Amino acid sequence: MKTKHFALILVAFLTAITGIRLVWIAVMAPPSHPYAIQGALDLTKWDLSSNRAIPLNGEWDFYPYALYMQDPGKLARPDLLRVPGNWQPLKQLYGQGLRIVIKWAGASDSYLFFRKAL
Repeated sequence: MKTKHFALILVAFLTAITGIRLVWIAVMAPPSHPYAIQGALDLTKWDLSSNRAIPLNGEWDFYPYALYMQDPGKLARPDLLRVPGNWQPLKQLYGQGLRIVIKWAGASDSYLFFRKAL
């Protein structure tokens, strides 16, 4: 009798703890966010006043051996690189230029990240 009573209390306790944890996960889940598509991240419908971090995940323009400060018309068409993703195949390249265009209310900014391989 005592073992059944203890097992019942233990199951009730574990059920309550699991329920609280599931509610916590649902309440604290980050909002869905836009993804970069073909080198552009569209934030025109994003509430910038929320002061939330925006992940820059998605497809970035990839320029091997090129610095974007050159005339963009002279650059070859970029490859698309998934961010985050596996960059191991790119390790042998001397320089890597990643570019993303961020569109937001009434403006559009282009950001370049260049990494020189060691």
